[in-house]
Amino acid sequence: MTGLDQSLAEQIMEGWQFADALNGIKDQPYGVPLIGDIHAVVNAAFFSSIQREESEFITFSLMFLTTHIEARPRHKLTEHNDFIKFSDPRVLTVEEIRKLAGAIDARSSAIAIERQEERYIVTGIIPFGRRPSPLSVITAGFPRPEALTVIAQGPGSLTIGRADRVIGRYIAGEFIPAEPTPFHSKALGEDFIRRIELKHRAYQEFSTSYWYQYAGSLQHILGTASEKGHGGTIIWLPKEVVEPARQIIVHGRRIENFTPIYSKFLELLVATRASDNAYRTIFDLQEQGASVCPIDVASNAISMSMRSPTARATLGILLNAIAQLSCVDGALLIDEFFQPIHFGARLQASQWFGPVKRGPMPPVWRGASQSRDFERSRFGTRHNSAIDFVGAVPGAVAFALSQDGPVRAITRRGDTVYIWPDCLNTVFVE
Repeated sequence: MTGLDQSLAEQIMEGWQFADALNGIKDQPYGVPLIGDIHAVVNAAFFSSIQREESEFITFSLMFLTTHIEARPRHKLTEHNDFIKFSDPRVLTVEEIRKLAGAIDARSSAIAIERQEERYIVTGIIPFGRRPSPLSVITAGFPRPEALTVIAQGPGSLTIGRADRVIGRYIAGEFIPAEPTPFHSKALGEDFIRRIELKHRAYQEFSTSYWYQYAGSLQHILGTASEKGHGGTIIWLPKEVVEPARQIIVHGRRIENFTPIYSKFLELLVATRASDNAYRTIFDLQEQGASVCPIDVASNAISMSMRSPTARATLGILLNAIAQLSCVDGALLIDEFFQPIHFGARLQASQWFGPVKRGPMPPVWRGASQSRDFERSRFGTRHNSAIDFVGAVPGAVAFALSQDGPVRAITRRGDTVYIWPDCLNTVFVE
């Protein structure tokens, strides 16, 4: 069995060091694994990911706990995480990972790997919590330990990270370094912000809180849809282009009278602000020297704090339902207020002959702000249909979901179509 090229381990090390530099962390050589350790763990993960268990490909997560003599890892397992330690540690092999994969939910636990002299040993299972999303009712959980983590999401498809930060993805034989989310205000986010600043009246009232929740809602749809592993296309449309867009699709299934999601979105914003204001009143009273909080103030704070989780859960359920529609063959179309319009639709726009470039990113990120040509021939029908569609419908944003993980964002600016390689391969694990 031929192993992966060691240059992959070197790229991962480079990504680790870059992330450290970006965040002002100086932990070399203490928290950083050795090249050989990275190579061994990623190699084991790759070949395990192409194994099947009862005809299904397995998914799992491996976590390497640094043990070399100068290591001072920040994972603090005894403080933050339970460690299900095996009484009979075994040598790391593809077969051992295959057998244990059923005990692992890659989103909330990992197989623990340690090096003992020249051997790599499976020593237990580490449970941890998912990083809460803006729509999560749970606001805290056990953190992912600060250690090299490799998540197998599909055959030969790996996400490599540390704690809650992604270093990059290995997909189709290529390592793709993680980047800031495309929803950054200097990237794709600029298109959405420009739109909602002018057209969404509530933005004037809630400002950055509005945009944070709006972007979080979009990412929630994409993340939920991606987890299904089906692939698909989601089209976001400004209100005024909905009708022109309908002229260039084979309709699939049209949706009417769905619960107004946007009203639930606003309800969450109002509830969150009311809760924050209620508790701010209590803090102000404390700063003014009050030793006892008035009953009406305290009861109001409790009442407001109970509204937010309910509103958040309701919005999450509705967005999950929208994400599920993307699993039907064809495109899902939603408007700028999250209302579903069609699903299972076939896009049939005329071919786009203009330039196709990589979407700009913030200048600080490895010079990524400089766009370069994207060769569309490398993509299949789904992506090319999305490119043609946004080329024909200015203002539309297409999200093309691949079965092996990436969610590419595509939109048109002027005479150019831009593509952001992955909305989920960000510096955070979702």
